[in-house]
Amino acid sequence: MKRMVLVGFAALIGWGEVVHWRAARALVHPPKPARSEAVVVLGYRNRRGDRANALNRWRVRAALRSIDPALDSVLICSGAGGGPVSEAELMARYAVAECGYTGEVRLEDQSHSTWQNIHHLARLIDGVDQVKIVSHPLHAQKARLYLHHQRPDLAARLVRGADYRPGEAFLLKPLLAAHGLRQLARGKRHLARIENRDPGYLDAMTGPEQQDEAFDERNAIEERAATRSVLLPEEQAAGSEDAEAQAKEVLRDSEHRVED
Repeated sequence: MKRMVLVGFAALIGWGEVVHWRAARALVHPPKPARSEAVVVLGYRNRRGDRANALNRWRVRAALRSIDPALDSVLICSGAGGGPVSEAELMARYAVAECGYTGEVRLEDQSHSTWQNIHHLARLIDGVDQVKIVSHPLHAQKARLYLHHQRPDLAARLVRGADYRPGEAFLLKPLLAAHGLRQLARGKRHLARIENRDPGYLDAMTGPEQQDEAFDERNAIEERAATRSVLLPEEQAAGSEDAEAQAKEVLRDSEHRVED
């Protein structure tokens, strides 16, 4: 019995490693002769406003080890966050003050989702020869997938970053792999919906007035909220008398937590 448990555990760890290894190599091209590069690090929402959280600190370190010292490199920190200081700013501070990075840093502090990350990053990476997107490997794969759809010309410059290392955080990799595969599948469904719509839909997805509407449609908020017949405890605590309206807010908050 003990042997079976150990074999199962080893298989689970191995699966997590393989999923991450494959994700890190997906949707990238072999490096070509280049003089400049952009290393993009995608943020994960910070609850504290004075320092990057543990996940963002790891992502910054992965981005820094992705930099090619032979190239003219720029580090781009991306993410708005919900606090008084953007995720982008907190990650940049960590890179400079705690990791000793002395190169060029640019901030993209307007985005609240991976789709918006890529939309707002396009203007910042347009002038470089190669691009590395660094995050959790499956999240980075999702971002590269979005870049292929939004800006195929820029996607042609994608090369591998160094966000995958064998054995790094190996106990967490199975869980991260399961979550990442779910989010990647959701991203592919999102793109499938876009491809079936009119050509202006892509722009509408990133327009300030359409973002909430598009988010609701993408996550079926209207349909899911309509099925609510009673208030949830968190809805009652909010003092709402409209179960459906409050359900929409709860669902939006839940989906925003995972659509990063």
